Amino acid sequence: MSSDSLPNIHRARPFSAFLALAGLSALGIAQPLLDLLGKSPQFLTVHHINRWDLFFLIVLLTIAPGIILGLMVWLADRINRPFGKIVFSSVATVLLSILIGPMIKGVPLPTLIVALTGVLIAFLIVWKIGGNPKLQSFWNFLGLIPLLVAGLFITQTGPRAILFPHDSGMNDQGMELPPPQSDIPVVFIVFDAFPTNSIMNENHEIDEVLCPNLASLNNDAVWYRNALSISDDTLLAVPSILTGLLPIPGQQPTAAFLPNNLFSWLKPWRTVHSLESHTQLNSSMVLPSLRDRWGLTTSDLWIIFQHTVLPKGYTVNLPSITHDWRNFAKQDASGEKQHVKVPRRLQLFEDFLESITKERQGDCFFLHTLVPHTPYQFLPSGRRYSTGGKEPSGQGMQFGKWSMDLQAVVHSQQRLLNQVGYADRLIGEVLTQLKDSGLYQNSLIIFTADHGMCFTPGDSRRKLTPSNRGEILPVPLIIKYPASSGGSIDDRVVQTIDIMPTIASVLDSP
Repeated sequence: MSSDSLPNIHRARPFSAFLALAGLSALGIAQPLLDLLGKSPQFLTVHHINRWDLFFLIVLLTIAPGIILGLMVWLADRINRPFGKIVFSSVATVLLSILIGPMIKGVPLPTLIVALTGVLIAFLIVWKIGGNPKLQSFWNFLGLIPLLVAGLFITQTGPRAILFPHDSGMNDQGMELPPPQSDIPVVFIVFDAFPTNSIMNENHEIDEVLCPNLASLNNDAVWYRNALSISDDTLLAVPSILTGLLPIPGQQPTAAFLPNNLFSWLKPWRTVHSLESHTQLNSSMVLPSLRDRWGLTTSDLWIIFQHTVLPKGYTVNLPSITHDWRNFAKQDASGEKQHVKVPRRLQLFEDFLESITKERQGDCFFLHTLVPHTPYQFLPSGRRYSTGGKEPSGQGMQFGKWSMDLQAVVHSQQRLLNQVGYADRLIGEVLTQLKDSGLYQNSLIIFTADHGMCFTPGDSRRKLTPSNRGEILPVPLIIKYPASSGGSIDDRVVQTIDIMPTIASVLDSP
């Protein structure tokens, strides 16, 4: 093939290379990432992305690659015109390969063959356009693609709510509550992916073998055995718990969108110690620095991008993106791989435990912890037996469907039960700390969860379906009221949005 058959993009218009590469990079790089972020705005919240961060991210993904690649081709063209054509054709082929890759990654062929097929198709397209002067004007029209991709992303509810919070329809954010009339301490833990049936024995009582601490607490507390979550989505369920409000479209789990919550109500009157794993309802929480925020965001986006565009055979050794919304590579703030013995979710628990002291009478202690959420790694004793957590059949996909392999699904459920036993161990540590601090008797103590989990072969593990509602929505809810002298089981149907009004009612009693 001679250089004459390569795209002749420089004689007709100086910016043709830029327009072409901007369009191809927007289609191959920006579109898959922005499409995913638009459908899962939780990623943006968990990474503490604000309005200006998001604006910069859109520019970075849709425009910056085209500018950088266009300058590279321009410099090559200044050195030598045929060399510039070759560089442009090579870059265009790579970008088209990235675009074609997801379309053919499911083809049942060896991974290398699939990858080479994508490159060959892209090369033939570039060669065909380059060899036909009538088709070369097509490159210029690609310059509109970045604007189209960015526009489609901004019109989605989640990104629009971050960019334009005052125009997102978030008007009904709850009523302000009167000041609390008592100084009763509040100890509140929200567990994650914790189904009610995991703590019950065959008599529908708390299993004293697996959960001895919960069973002991129930002697002083009320177990609302038919408590239900309002969502299968953590970033909707937890804010509803803390506000008493049902979620609405476009809602973000931040204090800016939900200013009237447990923390904002109590903060003027008492000290609030809150450790939020994913949400940002406490406006006083310390956010990561700009460097740490963007370092983690770009690292996670790069891993997501590789999962999106690479053939399946090349993604096997990539970090999983199914267990959590952040820090897929398990890096610290400096970008180095973590080799610490204590995972982040357990470090949060240790920090929470240390905040409970006898000097802090009347304070509020809140923790949202990713226990017993996947990955399943812990025995009830606290021994960590795995650093990965992949499941047979389910492959660790928290939103995916289980296979029909009953044995594999039951195996995963047994691993959950081990981790439920570990969650009970953590509850025991909290109760011991409260008793040692002299806070136990007069405290309002609440243990609940954001949602449950499904372990039915062929059904969705996390996504709510008509067939798995009985596993996803029921969650443990145990409340020890101040100065309680006995325990009970309440079989009324309640929801987790009833917790906030309950706290308000208890603290309203002088």
